[in-house]
Amino acid sequence: MSEETVALDWSKWDEMKTKLLPTSLEEDSRKPTTADQKAAWKLCIELRTRISTQELHFRSGDDETALTSLYNLFGIVRELTKEGGAECKLFADIAIHLLNIHIRPVTARWHKKLLDGHLSNDDERRSFRKELNEVQTKVKDFYELFAYMASGDSNPPIESPLPAASTGNTFRNRIVFEQKGCTKKMPTDVFDAEHIEILKRRSAFKPHGNDKKLENLVGLACSGGGIRSATVSLGVVQQIQKRKLFKDIDYLSTVSGGGYFGSFLSAHLNRPNDSSVPDYAEQALFSEIDGVDSPAIRKLRDHSNYLLIGGMLSRMRMLALWLYGLLVNSLCLLAVLLGTVFLFRIGEKAGIFNKDLSGFYETITLTLLALLFFTYPFIRAWRETRPPWNKVFEWTSVFALALTLGLMIFYVVQSSILNILNSGDKRVVFFVFSLPIVLGAAAFLTGLSKPGGRILLMAAGWSGPLLLLFGFQLLYSEFANGSFLDLKMLMVFLFLVVLVLWLSVVNINDISPHRYYRNRLAECYIHHHENNERCPVPKLSDLRTENKAAPYHLINVALNLPTAGKSGLRGRDAEFFTFSQDYCGSEKTGYCETSKMEKIDPSLDLATATATSGAAVSNFMGELKFNALSFWLTLLNVRLGYVLPNPGRFVDKPERKSKPNPYSVLWREFRGNFDETSKFINLSDGGHLENLGVYELLRRRCKFIIAIDAEADKEHGFGSLMKLIRFAKIDFGIDIEINLSDLVIRDKGFTNAHFSIGKISYDDNNVGFLLYVKSSLTGNEPSYVLDYKKENSSFPHESTADQFFSESQFEAYRALGDHIGKDLFHAEFVGTDELNSIEDLMERIFENTFESPYEGSI
Repeated sequence: MSEETVALDWSKWDEMKTKLLPTSLEEDSRKPTTADQKAAWKLCIELRTRISTQELHFRSGDDETALTSLYNLFGIVRELTKEGGAECKLFADIAIHLLNIHIRPVTARWHKKLLDGHLSNDDERRSFRKELNEVQTKVKDFYELFAYMASGDSNPPIESPLPAASTGNTFRNRIVFEQKGCTKKMPTDVFDAEHIEILKRRSAFKPHGNDKKLENLVGLACSGGGIRSATVSLGVVQQIQKRKLFKDIDYLSTVSGGGYFGSFLSAHLNRPNDSSVPDYAEQALFSEIDGVDSPAIRKLRDHSNYLLIGGMLSRMRMLALWLYGLLVNSLCLLAVLLGTVFLFRIGEKAGIFNKDLSGFYETITLTLLALLFFTYPFIRAWRETRPPWNKVFEWTSVFALALTLGLMIFYVVQSSILNILNSGDKRVVFFVFSLPIVLGAAAFLTGLSKPGGRILLMAAGWSGPLLLLFGFQLLYSEFANGSFLDLKMLMVFLFLVVLVLWLSVVNINDISPHRYYRNRLAECYIHHHENNERCPVPKLSDLRTENKAAPYHLINVALNLPTAGKSGLRGRDAEFFTFSQDYCGSEKTGYCETSKMEKIDPSLDLATATATSGAAVSNFMGELKFNALSFWLTLLNVRLGYVLPNPGRFVDKPERKSKPNPYSVLWREFRGNFDETSKFINLSDGGHLENLGVYELLRRRCKFIIAIDAEADKEHGFGSLMKLIRFAKIDFGIDIEINLSDLVIRDKGFTNAHFSIGKISYDDNNVGFLLYVKSSLTGNEPSYVLDYKKENSSFPHESTADQFFSESQFEAYRALGDHIGKDLFHAEFVGTDELNSIEDLMERIFENTFESPYEGSI
């Protein structure tokens, strides 16, 4: 059949074929027929309107749709060829070459992965996008050939790809670290000290940089989560350091388990005895031989079971320390009860009341009740004529009513106790002492999230004071029948005097499990050797060296204020408190120079601050609000927290040592009576308030923040991030905009991605960026990591209570962090050009992945 050629200029036809077709088609002298032109035109329309030919933003489009779009080209070409018949042979030959040589390998390889669900995570998606981009280039070249076939030189172009997320001027705008710009109260002295140290470190790594103005601060936050968080953070930071970007991090803000790793960096990377600043991070995090652990990392592996290092002797020491603290706490209560018994015996001897105390309680209760009843109308009438005294009378009335009701309850309980003691049934006495344990166990079995569980927990807490009352009555009954000055009373009095004198020299921080916990952390993460000598645990102020390879370290803890008189806690019962090399303190207590605080409290050092930040179980726990159990947690010596002299009370006083003894602190802990004016303050895990460590970086208006979230969050509810966003808005007026849809758990426990990037709007002119890195699995992690997942279904969110890592467990978490760290630098996100700074990394990730949670997909 003869071919009817088109009367157009075909001068470029042979040239265009040479670029795309094999020799057999390239040397074919045929020119397009009218049928070829019609088929080519229809195919051009299809290609112009298909997702498979568009270079989409990474978070745009649908990969499954793109793959299906490529696959559907086979059916389209088939129908166009049938429609054109034999006169469409040239079009058919070229189109089938495109399908079989360039498109079929991609569709064949990825269709099976699509059916297996491998296109649901970022790792596989990036590989698909890479191949898709390569085949798109070929399709576009063939599009030009088909367009030329259809209409000569007047071929319509394929439309431009959709734009990536625009950063506008946000990356070019500089956020300058200025005192007036710092959110909330940050004293000038604190600001200046941090300013100087960060500039000093920057100038060491970049001698020709700006040494006058501090701008575009970079912060790294490591979340709570025990050794799990510390190990994931290690893997991520190893990848950051491999790209030589660790030097760009100005602040290291850590909470709880993240502080383990933070203290490791601060202890190993700040070298006071060297005259230059070589890359210590390289030495600490890597070995000179690629693929082999450095001595520092090898030690972390060897000590991953850090709480049990030292064998049976160490465990016996831990048990003995706990029992010793329990005994001291009990003796402190005994001293108070014995003293109270003596006071009542003196009252009995003076004739104030007789041995029957129930009559005394009854008299006091009825008297107060009568006074309140008969005087209240007169007080109220007089108050109305004295407006300035309104509050006084109001509080007096409330106090009198509460006291009266309390004494009535006290009277009823006292009568019941007397009946129990008079019955002589020892089983009843045993039941009374075991009541708190029974109530507490019932509360946890019922569930603390349920009303019944909360009521039982409150009852367990209230049983503490009742037990004290029972103990007082038991002791009083024991001494009631003897004379006031008999031998037994004299011996008890002598014992009481000796006990009081002995307790006055006890430091309660030394008798709690905190000390053991602190020593084990120091042995694993802080102690290291230089010149074959073991380096001691550094003081926090010792981190002020001239050779700083580590960022400025902020150690976050929760300042527990269950009875704070000032406003601003918003029901949190806690305040943000930080330790650093220069200052320690909070907005409410004020700040004290760290070197001065170390003289006041010689036990304060890097290990103490780290252990305090990780005090997950304590008698006060910030927002967790277990205050109902504070009495029992204190009595049973379950106190990983730390008692510190109040920075606000000592900042303007002469430097002197001050230790918390049972008289100054223990009764405050029993009663839950701490506020910002107390001489000593109660500190616990920073995660009891904010578990990401980002809050203080927002206070300092960091432009770029990398947050590693490795807390136990099996359902990926992002509780800590949501709390941070709420705190940022309430406390600072800062808006954080981030889309977490790709971090939600999908089928088989996998997510689409390991991270997401968001915008931090400090104000209209200052925008920062939060790179939120989530400990997660996408399905293409190293085989031994996935194998560990098969054996441990809760990985990577195993309980924080598990602080006894095996070698395989340690490596699974470190390798996951390493895998996530590599993911941050994938070419799909950052391109192939060299990264010169964290700023470059953040900008490229933002442009290629940011998607507003309020606008949906582009």
